[in-house]
Amino acid sequence: MVRKNILTIHVIFLTMLTVNLAFGQEQKPNAEEELHQLKQRVAELEKQLAHLQTPAGTDTSQLAKTAEQQLEQELAKELATTQTTSTTPTPTTPQTGARGGILQNLNPNIGVIGNFIGSKVFEREEAEDGFTFDEAEFSFQMVIDPYAKADVFVAVVPPEEAIELEEGYITLLALPASLQARLGLFRSPFGKLNLTHPPETAFADQIPRVLNNFFGEEGLAETGVMVSSLIPNPWQLFLELSLGVFDGDNEESFNGGATSDLLYLGHLKSFFDLSEHSNIEFGLSGMSAKNDSLGDFRTNVFGADFIYRWKPPRLNRYKSFTLQSEVLYSQRNEAAGDITSWGMFAFAQYQLSKRFFLGGRFDYSEFPTSSVDREIAYSAILTFWPSEFQTIRLQYRHLNRNFADDDNAVFLQWVFITGAHGAHPF
Repeated sequence: MVRKNILTIHVIFLTMLTVNLAFGQEQKPNAEEELHQLKQRVAELEKQLAHLQTPAGTDTSQLAKTAEQQLEQELAKELATTQTTSTTPTPTTPQTGARGGILQNLNPNIGVIGNFIGSKVFEREEAEDGFTFDEAEFSFQMVIDPYAKADVFVAVVPPEEAIELEEGYITLLALPASLQARLGLFRSPFGKLNLTHPPETAFADQIPRVLNNFFGEEGLAETGVMVSSLIPNPWQLFLELSLGVFDGDNEESFNGGATSDLLYLGHLKSFFDLSEHSNIEFGLSGMSAKNDSLGDFRTNVFGADFIYRWKPPRLNRYKSFTLQSEVLYSQRNEAAGDITSWGMFAFAQYQLSKRFFLGGRFDYSEFPTSSVDREIAYSAILTFWPSEFQTIRLQYRHLNRNFADDDNAVFLQWVFITGAHGAHPF
């Protein structure tokens, strides 16, 4: 009975002492040593009690009570001393890494994306047949202060070793009226896919035919300013409106900066959940700019984009499905008359396992300067994703043109990422 009571007291006081020392750990570096000393003291008291001789006729309950009281007094004394010492404030010492942390914030996050591509067109000889290291893209991203951040993307393109500034802009995060602004050279928010750099798309041939034909193989990147804001609405939907003014340097649909006329762009985006494992995002886009060197004629381009995503919570690393589509309509004024043309793509991808994805894409595209010429393409895409730092992709594409022979092409792409890199666009 005595030993049982003693052990109960041990548990109570050691628990109190441990909690007390845990709260005082930051102020008392040697708290673990004091706890060890108290444990030794308890062990000594146990040893003394074990050697107590109980004379015949002695009231054992009274003896146990006396032993318990003695132990309580000893532990209470030690505990009081520890509490007093633990709660005594100690001067703080400046950390040697504090200055290094501040200086580290002045350095940008640097990353590199390498894009290796092999291609073969079977029906005709192509200059790009074979293997090529398409580009090495260097990213420099930095938070300037709580109100702004900067992003710069520079590409080194072999074999000429040309250095191209793909994007360079500053984002203002806290403008009045909850506005955000972006200034510099950046990928314009016309549709959804144009915001993604070509090496990071889900395609080995990098971008669908419609975007290639209307904006060029690098997509639509313009120098200018854009302002974005969330729109309050009674349906509690996510609605974001972006309005921008740019130089209009694109040579496919506009005049390539031949005049000082500006390009005006607007994009409305919405997003909502269908369930805990699926959601939909859609957007509407429009832009307008002059299309000739004299600035007498104008092109208006309109677009709609749609994405459906499915990812079950319990299997989110092994199963997913994405359906994405964009439609583009162009109205071009010329001296000979108006040209209306359009194009679209639809892409579906299903995740087979943790690292394998199977996808298919359909393309239809006319041209901004012709509604007679057109391209139709069908693609099958197999993607292997060892990790978020590298992607291996194999694509087969059949391309049909009404102004040239059909062709069948196979593409192999290997993308790797090193260093810091931002999250993939959602």
